[in-house]
Amino acid sequence: MKTSPKKNERRALLITAGGLGDTLLKLPVVRLLKEQDPGLIWDALGHSEWLEIGRGRYYFDRVHSIDGPFVHRMLSPDSEPPDDILAFYCHYQKILSYHMAEKSIFRERLISAGVSDVYFKMFPPSDNSKCHVLDYLLEDFRDNPFDPIRDAPEVFLSKEDHLYAGKWLEQNADSEHPRILIHPGSGSRVKSMNPILLLALISSVRNIFGARPTVGFGPADSWLHECIKKNVPSPIEWTPLQNHTVVEYASILAYCDGYVGVDSGISHLAAALGVPSVILFGPTNPGIWRPLGKAVHVLSADSKVFGYQGECHPENLLKDVESNVEEIIEILQEIIRKKVAE
Repeated sequence: MKTSPKKNERRALLITAGGLGDTLLKLPVVRLLKEQDPGLIWDALGHSEWLEIGRGRYYFDRVHSIDGPFVHRMLSPDSEPPDDILAFYCHYQKILSYHMAEKSIFRERLISAGVSDVYFKMFPPSDNSKCHVLDYLLEDFRDNPFDPIRDAPEVFLSKEDHLYAGKWLEQNADSEHPRILIHPGSGSRVKSMNPILLLALISSVRNIFGARPTVGFGPADSWLHECIKKNVPSPIEWTPLQNHTVVEYASILAYCDGYVGVDSGISHLAAALGVPSVILFGPTNPGIWRPLGKAVHVLSADSKVFGYQGECHPENLLKDVESNVEEIIEILQEIIRKKVAE
């Protein structure tokens, strides 16, 4: 479960919960602190399936699951934490926690375990917050004003990741045309792409770019996947992307020429990889939660673009989304051109 630190080794621990997007937003904080103290080795405690994007890829040496005993055994007011749990924390000289910030007992027990530098911050920020969430996360550590391009999350892939992508692309991608990935889901139908819009986008990407689009689906997107399988006209070819780990997905996404998505963790991942991206926002405030990056364009869209609950009949709502599709494709073409020209 754990290994002893080497002599004179200095280690720090990031504690975070939440989804993929929340995890990616913490990476610039770790990057800044690594730059300020290059000798400090960082580990992470959180949802390991998301944190793997940073393990052995610049940010983290070790990753521990938050579903294990490391947090909940520290919170019981009726019993002291076991020695092995305290020993886990006392290996760290610095702990940065965005989880359980409201639990003073957690902080007190970390300090009593011998951690000399303990930092807690509430996440997500309060509803009264007016700044971008990354500005909020960095405000206690930076000397310069917030810069949404310089300070944006960045993901680094390993040699093995690039090899994985190469094999997948060899089997599934069309090398003669731009690679366009559409990720319509967001974990909830409210923020997910309307299947009518998705159908129209698949058709437009095929017609305008000459490309066979790749459409990514997460575990909660089965309703969208089934709808598209049933309703995409048979002459229009598209490639599903599903059942991949986040690292595998990132490896493939990094080789795409353009991306279209919604307010989701995968959209934050596309931005962090530098993929030219058009991202649709609806019920969430983009001023606070939008993905950041040089090649990112965020569109605020009306409710017709999101979460259609009924039967998937393209003829009923196609006219409602035509203007949205045209705008998305035009912006995507422009940001791809800019990226190529750099």
